[in-house]
Amino acid sequence: MSNMVLDFKITGDCNSNCHFCWDFCKAQIGSDVEIIYGALTKLSDAGVRFVSLTGGEPLIYPDISKVLRKLHELGIKVYLSTNGYLLDTFLDDIIANVDIVGLPLDSCDRTINLKMGRSPDMFSMTLDNIRRIKERAPWIRVKIGTVVTKENINEIMCVGTSLFASDYPPDNWRVYQYTAMGNQKNNLETYSISDTVFGNLCMLLKNKFEDKVSFLSSADVSGSYLFISPQLDIQIVKEQTAVKIGNVLSMELADLRFVLEEEHGVAEQALIKRAHLAQR
Repeated sequence: MSNMVLDFKITGDCNSNCHFCWDFCKAQIGSDVEIIYGALTKLSDAGVRFVSLTGGEPLIYPDISKVLRKLHELGIKVYLSTNGYLLDTFLDDIIANVDIVGLPLDSCDRTINLKMGRSPDMFSMTLDNIRRIKERAPWIRVKIGTVVTKENINEIMCVGTSLFASDYPPDNWRVYQYTAMGNQKNNLETYSISDTVFGNLCMLLKNKFEDKVSFLSSADVSGSYLFISPQLDIQIVKEQTAVKIGNVLSMELADLRFVLEEEHGVAEQALIKRAHLAQR
């Protein structure tokens, strides 16, 4: 369990409007910071040693600085997944408490970024954010995430070439196949690409960028993505929806540890086991 990474959607609020967002927790208000402290302590007691802090946009949670410090105090490593709009504001807190920063970059083109719901300046802003982090804290790993859709598929090679030709390349580039989850089920025609198209793109990118790039297909997601909602519910993505397993605060520590002991790849089995426990 020591290598497990658990996603915590600390808030459903976001200062962006990405048209391909899964939106499982849209507009859900984050829990009070003191309640979050209790949840994080319980997760630490259950064996969690790495938390991916996401949302919504985690940096707009009112007490994000306190949460980052609490995670550091508990010895829990932090992967901060942020759109980067507020990165400069919280850079000191990030440098002191975060181990990995994840930033998005879906296109080099302003118009395409805008069509996808990103800032038209996302390309220059993301490269600048990488520079800010690497200049002040070169020990922090930076991961770039790119979602491939019909809108930007012809831009993906440009994204990779620009990233790794820059003075501050990322430590990892993850390319995701657009997956219609949550409220995105109605957007298949607009954004979806076939498994074959995504597979062919992956081969091209792998040939050019080798071990600098990794991939996540739609098939990799369902039944393997476990996360905590802003209301501290533990949920798993199953059949394109989020299914509640339990709540961090109300579950017995032994049951919480039992659910979390499985890696993401077999999280569906953990869900079955958790249901069995409830019937004992």
